[in-house]
Amino acid sequence: MQQVIASWIGQQHRGKKVSLLQLQQALGMPLVEVWLGLLHSPTPYQWEGRGEFYREAQDISLIG
Repeated sequence: MQQVIASWIGQQHRGKKVSLLQLQQALGMPLVEVWLGLLHSPTPYQWEGRGEFYREAQDISLIG
């Protein structure tokens, strides 16, 4: 799972913002799997959230 995420981000969005939902939809994986894959990844992604802490998934972006 971590490899798939890192590969997609590296090929499609290297250095660009991508929303958590965009990543989830592109990979066709359940949101919880994507979230856990990012949290357990050895890759140091930068997180950006808006609004209340983790209120909505579309408000969370990461930079790969």
